[in-house]
Amino acid sequence: MVWDFLKTRPSDERHESSPVAGSSVHVALEREDRPKFKCIYTAALPRGCKLKVALYTSYGGSRYDMSEITQANGKWVLFDVKAPADKILDRELLPDVEALCREILRLDRELLASDPSEFTDERGQTWRRVG
Repeated sequence: MVWDFLKTRPSDERHESSPVAGSSVHVALEREDRPKFKCIYTAALPRGCKLKVALYTSYGGSRYDMSEITQANGKWVLFDVKAPADKILDRELLPDVEALCREILRLDRELLASDPSEFTDERGQTWRRVG
C-alpha cells in the first residue's frame, strides 16, 4: 500500500535529499507506507470523570492504545482498553468504563474495516492511497 499527497507536485520532489545548512549531510524524508490512523475517542463518565482512548496502528500493523481516565480533581489513571478492570479500582465506575471501551473498540473496528483511503498527518497534509 502506497500513500501520496493529494496536492499535485512533481513526484521527484518528494524523494529529493537536501543538504543541511553548513554541513555535508543530506536529509531525505521518506514517506511511510502505512499511516497510523491514530484516533482519539473521548467520553464523559459519572462524577465529572473523563475517558480518553487513543488508538493507533504500529509499523507492524498491530493496533495499540493509550487509555486514561481523568478525575474531576485532575488526577488520572492509565489502563488497557481491552482490560480496564486491571487498573480501575472504582467498582461503581468500572461498568460504565467497560461499556464505553467495548463501544470504542467496535467503532475503531468499523473505521478500519471501511478501509480508509485518505488520512491527514500531524502537519495537516492530506494523503491518499494510490496503490
